[in-house]
Amino acid sequence: MAEFLFPNDTALVTGMNSYYISLKRLIEHYQGEVGCGCVYFRSTSGEALLFFDEKKIMDSVFSDGNGRSTGMAAAELLKASMVVQKYRVSVYGIDANALNYWISLIHAIPMAKPVTLGFDKLLDVLDKENESRPDIGYFRIKGDKKRQLGWVFFQNKRIYGFRLPGDRAPWLGPEDLPDFMERFKGSSKIEVLLGEVESKIEFQSQTAESNKALGLLEELIQHTESIVQGMKGSKKDFQILFRRMCIKWADIYDFLDPFAAELSYKDQALFFESNTGNRELIEGVTRVLFEIIKEADAEKKYHFVFKEWQEKHSEYLSNLEVRFPE
Repeated sequence: MAEFLFPNDTALVTGMNSYYISLKRLIEHYQGEVGCGCVYFRSTSGEALLFFDEKKIMDSVFSDGNGRSTGMAAAELLKASMVVQKYRVSVYGIDANALNYWISLIHAIPMAKPVTLGFDKLLDVLDKENESRPDIGYFRIKGDKKRQLGWVFFQNKRIYGFRLPGDRAPWLGPEDLPDFMERFKGSSKIEVLLGEVESKIEFQSQTAESNKALGLLEELIQHTESIVQGMKGSKKDFQILFRRMCIKWADIYDFLDPFAAELSYKDQALFFESNTGNRELIEGVTRVLFEIIKEADAEKKYHFVFKEWQEKHSEYLSNLEVRFPE
């Protein structure tokens, strides 16, 4: 299972009850106070992590019994979960220069099983010049004695630093390798689990793959427009409806903000120019369409149209791991 990793040495506040907070106001407050950081959520059934800079949520990850999501979809799932589930909430500051590194670890893929080593072999694994490591990733190291747990982070194959468990555990730099090793003395079996960011995370551009996403969304929007315009007594302009619902969801999906001019629908054609990935694009637009249908009271009729569209493109949507509204 992928881990939720962040620098825990700069805790700004810990142990808040999510029932008493507004997520939007909480992030806005700490954007003004520290600029960059993360908010960590944990409950008995779910876990989430949101990274922010001084302007917006940069990335997020959410995990519960139904699976794991990243991006703005994760933020939406968290907001929905907070209505029915109480979380323990903590906020941590992050240096602006380190923010992208920690965000990249959201996408780290852990090995299926840890490797078991003796203490004498651990130093070889942590050798600063070890060229066998991936460019970006981490080791989760666990000894067989109480509290023998820690994480080793690396960047460009070199040690980036060490993290220890606890809300306010000190961050250790590469020069603190001897101190980190000292924690595992006396352990005869040490489990080492590698988490690897396979390649540098890059924004998706308007490639043929993106055009495919636009095409299938355009198809669904046209079906939606036809249903809404065919409703008895309907006099509303669909483009205006679409724009209004985009504004409603723009707090979660930045690209839906009409003032950003990244996405628009006109004359049955969808236009999109953004660095947003295809999964977020599809999830954001379908949520807009569901809101339009709900307002038009056409959910029963739309159900069959949507299911037919979903089945038609099931392989593509499944590969993207798209999550649709309930």
